Order: sequence, then structure tokens, then C-alpha cells
Amino acid sequence: MQPAFHFPLAIFTKNRALAVAMLLVAALGGCRPPLPREVPKPRPFAGMTVRVACADPAYAVELARRGKVWGVRTGGTLTLETDWTKADAAILPPKRLGGLAAAGGLMTRPTVLSDRDNPLRWSEVLPAFQENLCNWGRRPVAVPVAGDGFVLVYRTDRFADPKAAAAHRARHQRELDPPRTWEDLRAVADTFFSLDGKPSLPPLPSDPAGAAVALNRVAACYDRSAGAGQLTKPEEQPPPTGSAFRFQVDADTAAPRLTAPSFVAAFGWFHDTAKFRPPAGDPRDALVNGSAVAAILSLQDVAKLPKGPGGLVDPRFAVAPIPGAAVWYGPDGKPNPAAGGRNYVPLLGAGGQLGVVFERTTVGEATWDFLTDWSGPDGADNTLGDLTLGAGPFRYSHLSMSEKAARWQRYGFDTQRTGQLARALAAFADPQVREPVCPIRTPDYAAREAILADAVRQAATGKLTGAQAAAEAQKAWLAQDAKTPQEELLKWNRHAVGLE
Repeated sequence: MQPAFHFPLAIFTKNRALAVAMLLVAALGGCRPPLPREVPKPRPFAGMTVRVACADPAYAVELARRGKVWGVRTGGTLTLETDWTKADAAILPPKRLGGLAAAGGLMTRPTVLSDRDNPLRWSEVLPAFQENLCNWGRRPVAVPVAGDGFVLVYRTDRFADPKAAAAHRARHQRELDPPRTWEDLRAVADTFFSLDGKPSLPPLPSDPAGAAVALNRVAACYDRSAGAGQLTKPEEQPPPTGSAFRFQVDADTAAPRLTAPSFVAAFGWFHDTAKFRPPAGDPRDALVNGSAVAAILSLQDVAKLPKGPGGLVDPRFAVAPIPGAAVWYGPDGKPNPAAGGRNYVPLLGAGGQLGVVFERTTVGEATWDFLTDWSGPDGADNTLGDLTLGAGPFRYSHLSMSEKAARWQRYGFDTQRTGQLARALAAFADPQVREPVCPIRTPDYAAREAILADAVRQAATGKLTGAQAAAEAQKAWLAQDAKTPQEELLKWNRHAVGLE
């Protein structure tokens, strides 16, 4: 008789449990629900082509890159159009908007883009763009793609020179600090000229647009009160004086204001500093080679400052806000002392880019969607981070005072000087200033820029006094006025400052 075959109980129980589990898995395998399938995201503009014109080569490259990213999300295709008459949209500097808008054919910006929950986040855009630069008259026709940005860059090695500091105290009874006003900058230039016997300021920009901007930047600070930070409570701020509607031109009459005290003072400043600057050259080069102790540079030029070990900008270069004026002139033409000793009024829109859409487009919704991508908070941060563009602030978030802001660290300064750059740009586009000014935006802007450039060059080389240069510019602008019917001229100038 065969003996019974016995299994240890523990082994039997364990094996039986495993077998039962395997049977259950096999039995249920055909009944379990299928894994969830990923539903493709909607591609709202699949098959659509958006054609965009852009004259600036750097922005044209960026346009192509953004178009590819946008196409992945939407299914649309973006192409660069060289024939502006066939384009659905355009990327252009603010001063060119007037010519297109006055001729008609620009689409009004859809009201939905101003909604609080729209990706454009329109309420976060700086007032100068909301209320003026993106409008023609009271009609909104554009979105900002990039702002402009300018700062004062100075040579720390020259300002730290004990001999120069002593000479400055002796000549001007003040310390040799980075200049806060145009008067301070003139005094600094005088001190270094007396020590070196050669120019201490950079030359005027060689292009007419740059020279005209240089003049307008100084004149803006003399033309009206900044009104920023003088009163602590918003309800205590006095109403605007109406000076927002007059700068180069009186918007009520279309009469040029180039002989107003503010412009005479600006032309006069260039005349008084004539011997401190060379007749020609590049401002950034003058600062780098040491022939200039300070210069106002665009962000594009700041990005090109020489780097030292570790990729940091050479420590000889530091950053400060653009100077203001020690006085400003009221509507009565009389000078008023600047609150806090410095009256700075921004000139905004001299650079940067806007996006507009033409009425002829058949893909308007797709086109505005692309521009919203570029102009919205994330797109704008990417633009500011591209140093080849040299884009400046146009949103409140761009004026953050954080010294660790990644967007400004990319310029290659150490922590301290990155903070200087952030503060200088916050001052450059200060939204608290009630009445900033904008550049010439009428369809004939190029001719008027050339007139201003010629007059300021005459003053900056000492050939004309401030009053004489102002009178010459006024005369030439009146001759330019005669080329356009008065009614149309008045409409241009009112629309350029946001009036109907």
C-alpha cells in the first residue's frame, strides 16, 4: 500500500492562492475597460494661411519662428509677405501707423481682446500704449509687439577718478555723480572736457530718426510737469493740463510748437554742449573707446557692450535712468522748478513694434490670434529675452523692480548692475507720469524727422543758437504744412494724439 503523499499546509495554501489569482486575472482580462485614448486638441485655424509683412530684419526672423510655434497649436500657416498690399497684417514701428491708418484699411481691434479673461491681458498694458500708441484717433487698431528702451550708460572708471571728482567740485560745487538732469550732464561734460581737452560726450546719432529722437527726448522734459510721485493719493492728483495734446504740434490748431520755450531750451542744450561732442561717429563706440564718459543707449546697444571674464559686461560700464530737466515750462511759457530737482517726461514709441491687421484680410480671427500670442504676457517675455531685438517694456510686469528678473539678467550685468538696469527701465517708461509724449506719427513723419535732425545738428555743432535752430525748424515745418490741406493736416495731428 502506497503511503499517502502529504504537502505542507503553508505551501499548499500559498500555491492555491496564487493559482486562484491567476485564474481571476485571466477571466477578467477580456472584461476590463480599454485605456483612455488621448483626444487631439482642436486646431481652430487648420488650413488657413496668414501673411504678415515686416520691414525690420530682426523682427522678420522672430516672426518666422513665432509663426511655426503658432502653427503647431492652431494648425494654421504663417508666411512672411514682402508685398504689403497682399499682407493680412503687418509688424511696424509706431511712427508708421499713422500713414496706414490715415489711408484707411486697418481693421479695428476686436473688443473681445480687451476682456479680462482674454489671453492678451489688455489691462496690464501700459497706458501710453492703451490710450495712444495703439490707436489712431479714438479707434484702437493695433497691439504692442515690443516697446522701446533707452538708458544712460556711464564709465565708472572715469567717474571714480579722484582728480575728476576734485575738478568737478571746484568747477560746479557738486559731487561727481551720475547725472540726474540734462544740466548735470552738461556740467559733467564740461569737467571732463577741461581735464582732457577733447570731447567727453558722444556724437549725435547719424540717422535723422535718431537725431530727432535725441532732440524730442530732451524737449519732453522741459515741456510739461511729469506729475509723478508729487502727491501720494491718486484722488489728490490734479486733472491733466491738456498738454498731452500738444508737443511738437498744437492739436487744436495744427500749428508747430518748435519755438515754444521747451524746444528752444532743448535746442539750446545741444548748442551749449557742442564743444563737448565730436562731429560724427557712433555713440556706443564713443563710450566703449572712452571718448565719451556717458551716453544714452538703446537696449540693442546695451546688449553689445563688451564682456569680460565669465561673460559679464565689463565693470567699467554702469547704468542710470535717462536725465530729466531742472525746470519745466508751463502753458504761460514761464519756467517752474522741478519737484525733487528732476522733471522727467518719457518719450515712448520712438522704437519698438506694433501689430496691425488689414481690413482686406479673409483670416482676421486667425491673424488676431497670432498677434495675441506675440503680444500676450508669455509672448512678450520671450520678446524681451531676445537680445537681438532690444525690445523694451510695454506691460506693467516689465517694470518689476526685482533685481533678479530673468529678463534683464540676460544683458550680462552682475546682480548690482542688473538692478540698475531694471530701475532705469522702470523710470524710462514710468506709468505714473500723467502726460508722456510720443514721436511724430503723421503720414509725413519722415520729412518732419529730417527737418528736426538738420536743425538739432546745426545746434549740436555750434552753428546755430538754440533760438535760431528752433526758428529754422519752425519755418521748415510750416513749409511742410503747406503741402497738405489744412483740414486734413488738423485731422492727422488730432488723431496722432488720440483725438477725433
